Amino acid sequence: EPAGADAGQLVSALAVVLSVHCSRAAGGRGCDSMGRTLFHAAREPAVGVSDYLERIRRRLRCSKECLVMALVYLDRIAEADAEVAISNLTVHRLLLTAILVASKFQDDNGFDNARYAKVGGIGLAELNALERDFCQRVGWRLHVEPEQYGWYCDLVSMAAPAA
Repeated sequence: EPAGADAGQLVSALAVVLSVHCSRAAGGRGCDSMGRTLFHAAREPAVGVSDYLERIRRRLRCSKECLVMALVYLDRIAEADAEVAISNLTVHRLLLTAILVASKFQDDNGFDNARYAKVGGIGLAELNALERDFCQRVGWRLHVEPEQYGWYCDLVSMAAPAA
């Protein structure tokens, strides 16, 4: 578990990590023009990553472990397919989908995709397609080794604001 961070600190830390990804994409060769995927929004969402993540965490009761695993999955999809770089146009859909997949794998919290779609602000059919595409792009590699999980906890702890 991320070095004693409470859920709010964890959300803040994840938002920082994701913002760094988005900044890198914006400063790069225009990652959003490299390709259009299901994860690309037509325009940048009005709600910021931190607020979106907090809404998901609160309304879907995501565990800290689920949030850390979602970050692992986000890195896996970015490594597996450059077309799906984490950017201002992809981060919201990628985040929602990664949390959905991590929750199903880790938390077994009982919420269905319709609830995730509603909280995430997208349609159910779209979320189902995103989930399928996400899992295929990561090669259905959803297990996270304890060592890798610990490394990501350390990363998040370094990004977490002081209490």
